[in-house]
Amino acid sequence: MGRWAQAQRAGGGQRNPTLLLEILNALKEDTDADVTYSGPIAASDFSPADFASFPTAQIAIDVNATGNPATIRVIFPDAIDSDVNIFYTGDVAGVRTPQSVNYD
Repeated sequence: MGRWAQAQRAGGGQRNPTLLLEILNALKEDTDADVTYSGPIAASDFSPADFASFPTAQIAIDVNATGNPATIRVIFPDAIDSDVNIFYTGDVAGVRTPQSVNYD
């Protein structure tokens, strides 16, 4: 084996993949959806336009913090009682995109 191959192999080994935060669940009530992620997040990092509720296809109008550091409250203009899932398509660093989850 040549020197190049040896040098390449010497730097190898297990790489630690970056774990992205994922939506674990979403609870809806009237116009609000409490969205819980797999780790701490900041509501201020999210844009309301990155969230949509389906099948009504409503786009969120606000994102607020809750008492739980892993949960944000996504607010829609109209009731989402008949909707079945929420979609996230934003680009917050460390958060998997796109993703969707059915409401609990």
